[in-house]
Amino acid sequence: MKLLPVKDEVALVGVGSEGYVRDAGRSVRDLTLSACVAALQDAELGPAQVDGLCGSTHSIPPQEVLAGLGIPEVTWHAQLVVPFISHVIASMNAVFSGVCESVLAYHSTYRSAGTSRSARRDPLRSRFGVRGVIPNPDPDSMAGTVGYGAWARRYLDDFGWGRRDLGLVALNSRANAIRNPRAAIRTPLDIEQYLESPFVRTPLCVLDMDYPVDAGDAVIITTAERARDLPGPTVLIHAASLGIMNPPQEDQMLDLSHTGLQVAMRALWDRSDLI
Repeated sequence: MKLLPVKDEVALVGVGSEGYVRDAGRSVRDLTLSACVAALQDAELGPAQVDGLCGSTHSIPPQEVLAGLGIPEVTWHAQLVVPFISHVIASMNAVFSGVCESVLAYHSTYRSAGTSRSARRDPLRSRFGVRGVIPNPDPDSMAGTVGYGAWARRYLDDFGWGRRDLGLVALNSRANAIRNPRAAIRTPLDIEQYLESPFVRTPLCVLDMDYPVDAGDAVIITTAERARDLPGPTVLIHAASLGIMNPPQEDQMLDLSHTGLQVAMRALWDRSDLI
């Protein structure tokens, strides 16, 4: 059954980014507000033309954004956990339902205070988050790197791939970063460098890991009708979905074909006109 009322009725009209750097030397508040200002400027909107805010729990609360930007008032706000697609979908639904007309959605990543020096020596010691350092996971749990290592091993075993194949993901990511002037690492990477990278937990190595950065990003989400009156380019939201499959616990999932990814994938195909 297709549920398509929101299809192409909501648009992204402004994007702002402070880029991704190892140590910005700035506060998470500064990074967030600067990205929000850039998004407003990109959309050619003023603070008074935003009536919705949707932020990440990793960032500063909507109240601080409202005060920092001088937004008079909003009729809808939320602060959600990542991934950021949750913010996009919540903002899309808020705009489509009419509780607000234009949402400023934002997210920032910021390494906890006191990790900068140790992170320069060991990039794996740094943790994302504003509220404090995340404890190292239990080696027997499915949390963090240890969990992804187990799933990576399962993937290679189930589909008959090897580490050289897994390395293509890192190489592709680095190739994309080289084309992005705001990326944190833009040096070329080849497969031999990948294979020589130290293991974190087999089969994952350092070059498979997220690189801890300071950054701020923001986007304006509004109605397609209003977007047509704005001078900049418009990106319509054709379909969007999240997904969870039962059992949701990573250590209880049946296999890699029974995850929330499959739920989201099926919903996206069903809700779109793409074939």
